Amino acid sequence: MSQSDDAAQWTALREGCHALNRKIAAADLSDVPSDVATALLTTATMLYRALAQDEHRAVAAFDTAQPVTPTAVAVTVTSMLQAVNLNSFDLAMWFTGRPVEPNRN
Repeated sequence: MSQSDDAAQWTALREGCHALNRKIAAADLSDVPSDVATALLTTATMLYRALAQDEHRAVAAFDTAQPVTPTAVAVTVTSMLQAVNLNSFDLAMWFTGRPVEPNRN
């Protein structure tokens, strides 16, 4: 695949995310299949892990232009932990497992 094909695919993916964000903001989700959320969350989780651990990149968890609420994070993380049979104690052991930006204090 050429670089221009790759760039077009990344642009289409970003545009798809923006379209989904508009649907979420409008509370117009009746036509969004549940398996789309599952596929996106699975792929995003694996991509984030690969970039953070394999590539040693400090990747932002969220797009600052699209605010994410603490409730949204708690609902999603709780479901993710349950799906892989982990609890909050298990999660605490992983807190230092990803690159972080330098402390600016």
